[in-house]
Amino acid sequence: MKRPYIICHMMTSVDGRIDCAMTHGVTGLKLMDVKRFASDAVWIRYRI
Repeated sequence: MKRPYIICHMMTSVDGRIDCAMTHGVTGLKLMDVKRFASDAVWIRYRI
């Protein structure tokens, strides 16, 4: 069985703080589209 490739894009603050004003605005993610490819790869796109 082939293992899936998982790519996780994450955000970070410039000064390295974990809890800052930037993290409070991330709660409004909206799913834009999902595409499935012949190689069983899946593209999931969100908009903030």
